[in-house]
Amino acid sequence: MNVRQLAAGIIFASLMVAGGVSVYAQTTVAKKMDFGTEYYSESVRVINTMWNSEKDTIEKMSVRIAQTLRSGKTVVWDCTAGHSNIYEVDPNLVCLPQNGMITAMEFSGQKATIDKLEKGDMLVTNFINEQTVAAHKRGVYIIGVTNAYFRHKSFSAQDNMDKKPNYQNLELEDISDEVFDSHMPGQIGLVNMPYIPEMKVGAGTGNFMIALYWLTVSEVSNKMKNPDAPPLEYASKYYNILVQRLNTINASQKKLIWSTASKVAVMIGKGGHMWVESSPKSVFCDASGASMGLTLTNYFPSDKMKKGDIVFVAEVSDSTDSRMVQVARNAKDKGALVIAMGPSNQKVLKSIADVYFDNLSPEGYGLFSIPGHTNKIGLVGSLINCIMYGSFSAQMVEEMNKHGWYPKYYMSYNWGGATNGYFEWLRWSVTRAGF
Repeated sequence: MNVRQLAAGIIFASLMVAGGVSVYAQTTVAKKMDFGTEYYSESVRVINTMWNSEKDTIEKMSVRIAQTLRSGKTVVWDCTAGHSNIYEVDPNLVCLPQNGMITAMEFSGQKATIDKLEKGDMLVTNFINEQTVAAHKRGVYIIGVTNAYFRHKSFSAQDNMDKKPNYQNLELEDISDEVFDSHMPGQIGLVNMPYIPEMKVGAGTGNFMIALYWLTVSEVSNKMKNPDAPPLEYASKYYNILVQRLNTINASQKKLIWSTASKVAVMIGKGGHMWVESSPKSVFCDASGASMGLTLTNYFPSDKMKKGDIVFVAEVSDSTDSRMVQVARNAKDKGALVIAMGPSNQKVLKSIADVYFDNLSPEGYGLFSIPGHTNKIGLVGSLINCIMYGSFSAQMVEEMNKHGWYPKYYMSYNWGGATNGYFEWLRWSVTRAGF
């Protein structure tokens, strides 16, 4: 997209807001589904496609990673392009195997760690940068993973034009011994919204990297201790649990989620502010700061919270005194509407919340008891929270549109060369209108 096209999109959106003219009725006929359903459907579609097309590759990748770890060599997981997934690779999570892959909560980081890798070590990465290029030259075995942040041959010419050039104009294949196709789309956003014609919106890229991470961690953990285990034994279990729970939530709780989105839309349109918190911070990241996330979320100072405001809390654990419980209780005391999503056994948070969505993940931090490990392995509740929050958020925007309210979005850093003044315009708009 060139500057003229982007400017046209900005002017188009600005005129709609400034003039208070709703084009929603003119565009809904062309939409095959509402925004929330599109976000959910696209999320599940990509995860299904990645699994069905690449599960054999996940098996081979997991075998090599496990063999490398058992031999005493190092494996670094560096697939953190996507923001929210940075919080899923926290090395301090209690549901990781001991002596497994090295991770760090950094975007395009781990330079010191990667610079120490030698021939015989492994690197799984999204990034084409100084350290990954150098590692490949040293003979480190690299698995490159496609991601919507970086140019790749699988993306359309237009999608690649929207991205900054890769480091030294290299392709992922140039630095990789093998490439894993994540099957995520070439745009970072997932949802087509008529009033934002220049791009798809709704943070979702990180969710696909989260899914790949936990599929791989589950399978590698088993192969580390049980090298003769059946292929894809725990990756298959993870995939089936994830999809089954998502489908069940969508079927049984969609009516509640959608009606809550409608209520919150009106509250925001009438001046309410919205904050989102989560543990781990994956949902928080998607909600406030990730590319294609809502600008209005967590924008205003939380110490000004009052009646008529909204707090959405996403939890994984059943702890009665978790940080999320404290956040919800504080918001309740200030008169805010409290919406929460978490496991059914999170009794305290459920009792505080005005609306509660069950993520069907009562196991919290530790999905599988894998032979040979003293702790439980795997995390699925946080990914479910991310996808269902994304669906809720997108549907909330649809409901706002019905009233002529058009919120603004954060842009991806990939748009940096063509967005002079755009971030400032977003912040000006939200400060002025509240959304």
